Amino acid sequence: MLPRRRKRLNEWRKAVRYLLMALILTSVSGCGIFATSPPPTDVGCLVFEKLRLSRQDKLTKGTDDQVVLHNKRWERLCKSG
Repeated sequence: MLPRRRKRLNEWRKAVRYLLMALILTSVSGCGIFATSPPPTDVGCLVFEKLRLSRQDKLTKGTDDQVVLHNKRWERLCKSG
């Protein structure tokens, strides 16, 4: 009876080891996805730029305020150097 219990215990330990190795591998492999993607601000800085106005543009006070706010945020987040 004792050898049978020992065999079951060894099989159970082996199964637990495989399970732990599988959990470790899946958790480590998920980290590589985030390491290669650029931070969100970098992508936004590539897509958007400062707003420029022409002399012929006629803006309301609200629109002018929004343009100034956008340009200040862009400079704070994206200006390099």
